[in-house]
Amino acid sequence: MNILIIEDEDIAADRLKGLLQRVEPSANVIGTPVSIDESINWFQRNDMPDLVLMDINLADGSCFSIFDVIDITAPIIFCTAYDEYALKAFQSNGIAYLLKPILEADLRSALEKLATLRASLSNDGLDSRPTLKKIGNSQGGYKSRF
Repeated sequence: MNILIIEDEDIAADRLKGLLQRVEPSANVIGTPVSIDESINWFQRNDMPDLVLMDINLADGSCFSIFDVIDITAPIIFCTAYDEYALKAFQSNGIAYLLKPILEADLRSALEKLATLRASLSNDGLDSRPTLKKIGNSQGGYKSRF
């Protein structure tokens, strides 16, 4: 599984890499951009990863600025020290919201959730990358009334 880690703190990025090695030995960290601009450039020059681990507050602003420029179709696990962004995170293709310091059990649970989502969506004959747009469209769109 190819994983992109967007994190501006070296210690936090190294900790995530170490946790990934223990929890998902087949994980391949393919990049570690540290800013909004660097992340946008990375997405413009590379194929979409299988998963993104993303800090919310980067040195040059909120990670949500990236979504104004790039349509990220990969599932995202948000890793942050702040709990007030949870709703916005799940509106931005987030599948998990982990508070720092990230615990191995929490990361393991988030990756298990990703595996469950992928299995569920692949059984429906959809692309293996779950996105909120696809989930909504796979069920005929949203109801217009209740």
